[in-house]
Amino acid sequence: MQNMSEVCIYWFRKGLRLHDNPALMSCIAQCKGNTCLVPIFILDPWFVKHGNVGRNRWKFLQETLQDLTTRLESIGSRFDLNFLAGICSVSLIWYLNKVVILGYTL
Repeated sequence: MQNMSEVCIYWFRKGLRLHDNPALMSCIAQCKGNTCLVPIFILDPWFVKHGNVGRNRWKFLQETLQDLTTRLESIGSRFDLNFLAGICSVSLIWYLNKVVILGYTL
């Protein structure tokens, strides 16, 4: 991770779009100077076990996350989409303990 004074974390959950995402736009607006947008996505094992997830849905999710990473780079995110796997509450707390937080959206 780059040396920065502050980061703004945005947790992508179900809405993986940029164009109509007011919470993300608010997070981006906070990212000035040494502040950096750090986007995250958490794959919860509950989704894998209890969701109706076939091969096509997995492929769609993978392609959507790859596209999201490309679009984030185009708006100036200094980091790729951070992909975490595990129980959301545990993974999020673990990740938040790794960075200095300016703002986050849940």
